[in-house]
Amino acid sequence: MLALLGGCQRHPECACPDGVEGHATYEGDACLCLPSLPPVDEPTPVTIFYVDPDVAAGGDGSDARPWTAIDWDAVDGALQAGPVLVQLSALAQDGLEAQEFPARLDVLRLDAGPHRLVLDGRARFNADDAAPRWEDAGSARARVPGVHTGFENIARSRITVRGLEVTGSDDKGVYWRAGDEVIIEDCEIHENHGSPALNLEYVSRSGLPSSSFTVRNTHVYDQVGECIYIGGAEGEDLDAHALVVLENNLIHDCTDPFDTKHDGINIKDRIGEARVTRNVILRTDWGVEAASPGTYAHNVVIDPDREAFLINLSFGPARDLWFLDNAAIRPGHDGWHVDTEAASATGVRLERFTSLDAGEAGVLLGVGQALEIIIDDVVLAGGEVGLDGWGEPGALTLELGACALADNETDADRLLADRASCGRAELGARTTAAGPDGSMFTDDDGWIAAAGGARPPAAP
Repeated sequence: MLALLGGCQRHPECACPDGVEGHATYEGDACLCLPSLPPVDEPTPVTIFYVDPDVAAGGDGSDARPWTAIDWDAVDGALQAGPVLVQLSALAQDGLEAQEFPARLDVLRLDAGPHRLVLDGRARFNADDAAPRWEDAGSARARVPGVHTGFENIARSRITVRGLEVTGSDDKGVYWRAGDEVIIEDCEIHENHGSPALNLEYVSRSGLPSSSFTVRNTHVYDQVGECIYIGGAEGEDLDAHALVVLENNLIHDCTDPFDTKHDGINIKDRIGEARVTRNVILRTDWGVEAASPGTYAHNVVIDPDREAFLINLSFGPARDLWFLDNAAIRPGHDGWHVDTEAASATGVRLERFTSLDAGEAGVLLGVGQALEIIIDDVVLAGGEVGLDGWGEPGALTLELGACALADNETDADRLLADRASCGRAELGARTTAAGPDGSMFTDDDGWIAAAGGARPPAAP
């Protein structure tokens, strides 16, 4: 069904190279691997509970008598004493098939204390339903039809969701109403029926800004609609979430045949700080849509229908958005785009940026209200236009540094035609994004120019 709606035809044989932990998909016929970063350190649990839906009911959550579903009263009680780990069986007892949990994982922590709760679907599995025995699960994941905190305005805080396959939800894949210090790590989220696949709610709706919300080392794909969507303030005069971190996620094939608003990553307004780094996004409508201050760095967007990177000002002015070391490959429209007709954008930096084969412009500046921007060390090649701009020249404050252009139909046009005195881009081998070794963010990646533009991040 999803293939008919525009989702990718998955290739199960596509995987990271032997010995490399990470997530993979196809770019054309080539396999692309995003290696995982080291996991976040978690505190040693004082209490461990075990869950397996296939055992006899009536267990106490111990390894010998697992629960069939989480007892949240018991979890809240245990959190009074210290950190808690809830271990979901990753495999069925045969050790071959993923353990299917029949019901959505509703996260209903009420304890507001300082201790962390970890919900882990990957590390262990129950090898005997009649006489439970827990063994190492390797890279397998428990499969759940959704993760949901409910629609009540209750903060579910200091929770890590780790190692789950989230698929088959009738609604969103992962929905978080509110909570502080939340981490979603090393999950696979795909083929859920609602949109977005992963959503942190608008503060204008919950009234509860998050102190920090992190998604890392996660694979989000084959989703009708948005992939990762972080709600803000919807233009209201209030502070949204303090910190959002989206790091090292592989995101692809978020499509909707009846709506063009399907982004890989969407960061809405009035968030205190966004850190969007090392994400790889393929085959969405927009790649990264941003409306809040922060650092957007070392992201690669491949084959979006329209813009690879976009500042969205529909909810009001934006400031201090720094785009560093990003790459756009074959965007249907622009590699990087801002339009200030609706509101101003100040303190914007676009540095060490590469756009290859843009359907329209490598960089487009639409100037209505004030736009203050620094553009430096950009490589724009193979587009209809390299540098393009339109609107009110008096509203534009532009500091244009180094730029390199090659093989564009027009190198600089309209508002920027007289401002651009760029050199000739020296491109490297035009291979696939991950290069011959198949792994992203290594020196052979096909988006790295011989000189200038986006550079890969340092090895962790």
